[in-house]
Amino acid sequence: MTLEPCLILIVSADARATRAIRGALVSGGALTATCARARDVRGSLSFHRPSVAVVDVAMERGWDALCEVRSSGTAVVVLDGARDRDRRRTAFAAGADDVVAWPADPDEVAARALALAARARDAVTRRVHRANGLVFDADSRAVAVDGHSVALTAHQLTILEALFEARGAAVGRALLADRIAGIDDEPPSDRAVDLHVSRLRRRVGDDAARPRFIETVPGLGYRLVAADPRSRPPLSPDAASLLEALPRPMLVVGRDLTVCAANGAACALTGLSPEEMAGRRCGDILDCRDGEGVALLPRCLGRMSMLGAVPLHGVDGSVLSPDGRVAVRFSCGRVRGTREGDVIALSLETRPA
Repeated sequence: MTLEPCLILIVSADARATRAIRGALVSGGALTATCARARDVRGSLSFHRPSVAVVDVAMERGWDALCEVRSSGTAVVVLDGARDRDRRRTAFAAGADDVVAWPADPDEVAARALALAARARDAVTRRVHRANGLVFDADSRAVAVDGHSVALTAHQLTILEALFEARGAAVGRALLADRIAGIDDEPPSDRAVDLHVSRLRRRVGDDAARPRFIETVPGLGYRLVAADPRSRPPLSPDAASLLEALPRPMLVVGRDLTVCAANGAACALTGLSPEEMAGRRCGDILDCRDGEGVALLPRCLGRMSMLGAVPLHGVDGSVLSPDGRVAVRFSCGRVRGTREGDVIALSLETRPA
């Protein structure tokens, strides 16, 4: 199994640079997060627990941001917009692992950051594991789910560590019992292991029937669920609540134009549940057409927004529903920084017939 890729934090107030580097990192297989203000760096580090940070010291209080990153123990690539030799020396003295003269080829910046991430992943001094939104820092024994800290018992932490160390392979109950044997006064049984796993699932918000983190291997034990973009919600709980509260039908569509999430109004319009829509191409569900009744594909509005076009508002058209075609006004735009990377928020305002 391949666990979630490394997460790299980009600290820069330059939107163009951030966009270029982000695109190169995503193409290289990394997860990304961004921070545009130095005062937010500490919170971003705590929330995202990145493997590497790319810091633009030319931003306001950029050197403070660099120091904040280094104090957290995170590897850092510095962007040097001044292209000054003394400044590069200063950056290395401040703890930079690498310095890149900016502007530069974004792919080079991404390659340097990914190389640092690979070394950080293998380093014994920093062992941060990720799987489907679950983050386990083995050194600090800290656990977070979707950026929110979760308190676990010693038994639960030990079991979680064993599962991460197995990197997707099944871990037998006997082995898990051996791992927690030093914690209990009495030798733990298979039943005790099952009980600890059940409580662990409850703490991290997992469901044994539809596991997001830990799945049961019948007759053997447990393993981590393989990372699958369609198996984990793309939105935080707060964002999901906001989506559901919106009165208009709205779909969240990923880079491949497959549906990641939908609110109740969208379900009422399409006659499909969120589970039935998830992973399907939005065009196959909606059969979007323009005001003249011509199919929008391949000139898809979502694809245009994903490629960087300006957000689109109030475009007349129609979509397919169980009762036939429904006249709507399309609005869509790119949303950055979700767990799925960039996504499209597609809003459908129904029009009178």
